[in-house]
Amino acid sequence: GTTVSTATADANGNYSFTGVADGAYSVTLAKTGIAFTPTSQSVTVDGGNATIAAFAATATISGTISPAASGAGTLLVLNGPNLTLSKTADSSGNYSFTELQPGSYTVTPSKTGYTFTPTSRSVTISSQSATANFTAFASTTNLSVNGAQQFQTIDGMGVNINVNSWNNGQLKPALDFLVATNGSTLFRVVRDPMDWVASETLIPALHALDPTILQQVYEAPKMQDLWNTIGYLNQKGIRGGQIVLNFMGWTPAWLGGSGSFGVASHITQGKEPEFATMVASLVYYGRTVKGLDFTYLSPLNEEDWDCLEGPCVSSTQYRIILHELAGELNSMGVANVRFVGPETAIIGVSVSYVFEMLLDSTVAGLTDHLALHDYSNVPVSPGTAYPGKNYWLTETSAVCSTCDEGGGGPPNEWIFATQTYDLTLSDVKNGFAAVLIWDGYDSFWYHHNAWDLAGFLGYDRIAGLYTPRKRAYANAQLNRFIAPGDIVIGASESIGSVPSIVAVYNPATGKVAIVGRNSGSSPITINGQFSNLPVMSTLALYETSATDNLSRKGDVVVAGGTFAVQISADAIFSLTNQPLAE
Repeated sequence: GTTVSTATADANGNYSFTGVADGAYSVTLAKTGIAFTPTSQSVTVDGGNATIAAFAATATISGTISPAASGAGTLLVLNGPNLTLSKTADSSGNYSFTELQPGSYTVTPSKTGYTFTPTSRSVTISSQSATANFTAFASTTNLSVNGAQQFQTIDGMGVNINVNSWNNGQLKPALDFLVATNGSTLFRVVRDPMDWVASETLIPALHALDPTILQQVYEAPKMQDLWNTIGYLNQKGIRGGQIVLNFMGWTPAWLGGSGSFGVASHITQGKEPEFATMVASLVYYGRTVKGLDFTYLSPLNEEDWDCLEGPCVSSTQYRIILHELAGELNSMGVANVRFVGPETAIIGVSVSYVFEMLLDSTVAGLTDHLALHDYSNVPVSPGTAYPGKNYWLTETSAVCSTCDEGGGGPPNEWIFATQTYDLTLSDVKNGFAAVLIWDGYDSFWYHHNAWDLAGFLGYDRIAGLYTPRKRAYANAQLNRFIAPGDIVIGASESIGSVPSIVAVYNPATGKVAIVGRNSGSSPITINGQFSNLPVMSTLALYETSATDNLSRKGDVVVAGGTFAVQISADAIFSLTNQPLAE
């Protein structure tokens, strides 16, 4: 028809035609890059003003993935306000999303065997359409994760903690952090030193569970630190098999120890039953009288070492002690206490201790986890496999010569953090079902007669406050993603600046996680391929670096079991299909 009149809408979208004669008309809107619904409307003027219904303006987001041969067939996913759409690029690499309302959108391309630059684009449309172009690159898989290759089941990841830091509850924020932010699920709870029974004359009464003597020994002020620490962990949900009770330092003189710092301690041959009573009565009081929930007991520490970390005990005497302890616990009616040991300082020496433990059917039957220590600064592996047993690394860390004996702490916290992380990651890769770092927070150790400054949290002795160090977040990139019940699965990588990668899968929850570190000074791209795992659509990426602390980055699209993700330079990373709770 003939154009009778034109008008331009104002800033509010309003318009009007004036001086229009009576008759039937059609109103059509037009604006470059904008579509309108409906495309036109009919109206009749008959002796007065006429009004028509409002038009709805919509826009288009379109673009090209180049080169065309690579872009063809690319899947584009559009996420916007209460909207998710998908389109497939045509043979020329072109795509378009039409009839979009004003708002903010994200366009993400994916195609098996390709990566894209950028990985996604954010687009805001208001009064006109927008363009979002991408470039496709053929990728070579440099990480393969195979759920059919299954190794050890994880029991937990955690830390060593010193109960002497309880200090009327001042320790609570540190424990809060270790549980919630660091994600520790195993705690080796240490009482230092081993001097709570002052006289051998108390042993018969403790053996008989005499209430008066039990109260005298175990309600002493210094014992409250142990009870309160375990009690608070129980309140935080750390219970049962998540706690390993351990003792360090000197033994009393009546038992063959030095009774003081800096002098070698032993357990006199023939006094193994007395030592068993000393330990068993403590466990009885904590479990039965105090009502605390802990399962694992490790009565000695580094008994193969210098006689200062704990009393020196031969492998044969160690077996005798555990046997006596099992009998004493049984006579006291304490059930469901399991042994963790031998916790030797030198892995090579542990062989004879493990042999003796398993030689005794009673001790072997009460032992699920064979525990080792290592500070060699190189990755280590579990020992000989035994049916029904696995290996825990219950003390380890990168070497820090200035962190103990009154030193000034690590000279470079980030380097110390990455060194410890790399060792821990390799230890898990090598087959350990649990790794516990030394240690949770700065504290004073009596058997060192000094403050240890290797903690995940530093401690201000004047203000009484704990502050997380970089190592706490580096370790959280493991603890928060490798959880009890996860199975370590096959992960083969060919990425020069990534020394090792661990992948886990939890059949009960469907969780998949990948952890590793880019040790290089430049960002890297991981082109990953999943096989024999549930279908995944996205992965959440978290990084810790010299400037980031467990920071969530952009999500990663998974299509056809493949994904591509850029990892920042010199950064620890974790990828998972189940993001952390905010």
